[in-house]
Amino acid sequence: MSAIDNANVVTRSRVFFDVVEASLNEYILIVDDYNWWEHNAQWGTDAERNAFYDGLLVGYARQRVEWEPSQHIEEGQPQPPDVDALRGASTVLWYTDGEQTVLGTTFDPFEVTYNALAGYLRVGGNLILCGYKNMWTITGEPYPITIAPSDTIPSKAFVRDFLHLGYGESSGTAANKSAPWNYGYCFYGAVPTDPGQFAPVYIDSVGPGGFPEPGKWPVYTWTQPQYRRGGLPQIEKVEAYQGTALEFYTIDSYLNMNFEGQPCGVLYLSGDNHTNTCYLSFPLYYMQTEQVQPMMDRIMELFGEEKVQ
Repeated sequence: MSAIDNANVVTRSRVFFDVVEASLNEYILIVDDYNWWEHNAQWGTDAERNAFYDGLLVGYARQRVEWEPSQHIEEGQPQPPDVDALRGASTVLWYTDGEQTVLGTTFDPFEVTYNALAGYLRVGGNLILCGYKNMWTITGEPYPITIAPSDTIPSKAFVRDFLHLGYGESSGTAANKSAPWNYGYCFYGAVPTDPGQFAPVYIDSVGPGGFPEPGKWPVYTWTQPQYRRGGLPQIEKVEAYQGTALEFYTIDSYLNMNFEGQPCGVLYLSGDNHTNTCYLSFPLYYMQTEQVQPMMDRIMELFGEEKVQ
């Protein structure tokens, strides 16, 4: 290729492209985007999360493959899945249960590399994205976040065109994580807008035998039994972009009634098992497994994933 400037100086260059074929039918990819509280066992370990999310996808026709960012280091930093990892995935389940995530690296405006996740969805991949403050992680903007038709910044265009989100607002949090009764807001659970299609999901803060046996969220059960279902400290209220997707889950609030009944899940279905996306603004790990499982199964069914057992 060549270019000519105002002084009629011609500059020639060669541009090389790697053409990668995306099969999109070899496996389900689970992105383990969590390492924030590994040192604090009361938040759950990375291994426990791995087992939880992997268990949700047992029994599907396609095998499960995990992407562990800490096992893919470049220039001393963990990396998100690349083109080679994504191109064979029929569906990607990407969870971010902490603030320090590689999802942010994917949308870093100072990176000049190709955005593999956007490319994956562009060619027809399916994505389930769940976790903690992901609109903020992707856009890098403070809440509340509004996406406009005129936005051309790649990160905001991704939120609008693929996640089909137009607005995000955070409930905020409090400083004392050992005192849930002091939180300005706690997320208790998510309620489906269509109970015939989806199951409600609620916090798993006690074990099957009840208090004082801890569940996956034991911090609320040790000294204050009345708060054993106190919820999570922060949640996003999200809205679909101009009605282009279904707001299929809403918030069951514990303390902050300003977020009661507000959307916390947005589902977009293309109609042909490709480029479907699901955005859940809460970590699935802290919810009761027996409730999360039917929800996940229904989403995977709508994405065209076959369950064989």
